[in-house]
Amino acid sequence: MIVAPLFILGVAAVLASSAAAGGPPEPKCAAAKQKAVSKKEAGVASCQSKNAAKPDAAALSACITKVEGKFTGAFQKADLKGPCVGDAAAVEAQVDNCVNVILAGIPVAGGLEKCAAAKIKAAGKTAGGKVKCYSKATGKGKQCSVSTTTLCIDDADCPSGEMCVPTLTVDPACLQKASDALAAAFTKADSKGACDGTAASTEASIDSPCLTTIVNGLPALPPNVCGNGITEAANNETCDDGNTLDGDACPASCHVDSCTPTATSFGAHVTWAGGPPSTTVAGLNIFVDYPEGLVSSLTFTCCGSLVDLGYGFNAQSINTSGLPATLLTLGFKTCQGAPSLPVAADFACVVTDASDDLGNPLDPSTFTCSVTVP
Repeated sequence: MIVAPLFILGVAAVLASSAAAGGPPEPKCAAAKQKAVSKKEAGVASCQSKNAAKPDAAALSACITKVEGKFTGAFQKADLKGPCVGDAAAVEAQVDNCVNVILAGIPVAGGLEKCAAAKIKAAGKTAGGKVKCYSKATGKGKQCSVSTTTLCIDDADCPSGEMCVPTLTVDPACLQKASDALAAAFTKADSKGACDGTAASTEASIDSPCLTTIVNGLPALPPNVCGNGITEAANNETCDDGNTLDGDACPASCHVDSCTPTATSFGAHVTWAGGPPSTTVAGLNIFVDYPEGLVSSLTFTCCGSLVDLGYGFNAQSINTSGLPATLLTLGFKTCQGAPSLPVAADFACVVTDASDDLGNPLDPSTFTCSVTVP
């Protein structure tokens, strides 16, 4: 094994710490929230461990209330550093689910209460320990992949062609230490009378609810921002796919109005114009944004394919002999409680791709498309 000289390791550590110190506040906020999660997972599991060994509903409730109070306070303090993504109430529910998974995998059998109690406590400690490993890496922030002195939150903060990557990856030795501690604790617990639950099965069952799900939901990003990949109801978001683009799973606004369709139907047409003179236009891809709070239950008559996204649709029309001026005939249902019937101005249409009858690409910006409502 080749060991790096101490002065090289020292320089690397200084660079990493100085980069984090002068960087954006969100990484420190996210790390603090992840650390709060690690403490709550271990704390609530410890409460449940005591209750398993000696059931006492009042004592259990008091113990959990104390842990939750510290957790809420830690989240509030963390947001003073940022703030960053992560609502205390929502994350608290996720932590409770984590502990419930632990309890489900380690049932308390008569005569083996101490064994089960020891395993429950160890599982919570390991879950929290792993989250803490991620917290340490998160707190160091991210840097641009080539311009490593440029600190960033996402790729948009870096020069063109560069990616925003973690300054430090999660330390595998830290994760292994938590796993080894779990195995040792389970072995010790079983030595006093084996009870249900193995270290391997317990670790496998808790990694997703106690680690992956929670850490992924606490990224180093500012809150209430459409496009951060976290659906935030407080920001009136119904979806968030990590960008602010139309034409994919979630609209640029990160909000889709709900609709209960009525029996009332109406029709509409999509027409197009433009393109190079004397050119046979044989293929067009379009995106139509429709007013989802007013219309629903889309049907269509067309010469190509259509994908309804719930707030708009992508359509492809192909005809080697040339496309007609009217690309699509649409059918919609109106929405229950809608304030008005839809009009043409409620729709938006854009040509996203085009080609001629020989398959040559055409500039889509030279085309226009529109929706007409009879």
